[in-house]
Amino acid sequence: MARVRELGVWLHTQRVATLRAPKIGRVTCEYSPEIAASGLRGKPLLSCSLPVRSGRQDAWPFATGLLPEGQHRSAMAGLARVSTIDLLGMLDRFGRDVAGALIVAADQPVARDARAVPYGAGELETALSELGDHPLGLYDDSELSLAGIQDKILLVRTLDGEWARPVHGYPSTHILKVDDRFHTGLVRAEHACLSLARAVGLGKSGCVCSTGRRSPWRSVMPTRTARTWRFCTRSRV
Repeated sequence: MARVRELGVWLHTQRVATLRAPKIGRVTCEYSPEIAASGLRGKPLLSCSLPVRSGRQDAWPFATGLLPEGQHRSAMAGLARVSTIDLLGMLDRFGRDVAGALIVAADQPVARDARAVPYGAGELETALSELGDHPLGLYDDSELSLAGIQDKILLVRTLDGEWARPVHGYPSTHILKVDDRFHTGLVRAEHACLSLARAVGLGKSGCVCSTGRRSPWRSVMPTRTARTWRFCTRSRV
């Protein structure tokens, strides 16, 4: 399989930047001429490490920050059939739903069979037990990524109040995290921090902490408030 050397970055319906990998281990970002010449110049449109300006910038920290870490990255790379340091290779496969309401893809995003598939009885707990082999709940029809080293799965809360699995880039709405078996308490600590931040007006994301019925893990579900479904794009809200 040919190595991916260039991907576009879309925000809403506009291609705002291009990521390039001139060689494995290096990624650059170049804003589009329209964005570079706009009133956004000097502002962190994609990342604080990538202020809007003309020319190419080192984008390795940005690109690697869109992907999971540790064993989860290894599993994701295996699913994409690329090296763990081939960031564009992984983003080409899993970049249709990433942090910042962005789409990272080789071509202009088009309407496709993106949907949320509800979990049946017991299926969500089964998916959680398979996170070692399927990080973030990724399967052949998944096109999403999220940074971090914790065990977690991306979900969609349907209008009927059911939990569903995002398919073909459908935007997720919640993150369900599983407590680390070797460093227990991380999920509860994050829940406490999110609750404190919300109480003092520093954030709006709600979260719930609970114990699994058949396992000792605890889970937290912060709402991904930057996700709305609008045609084939993500929107920041």
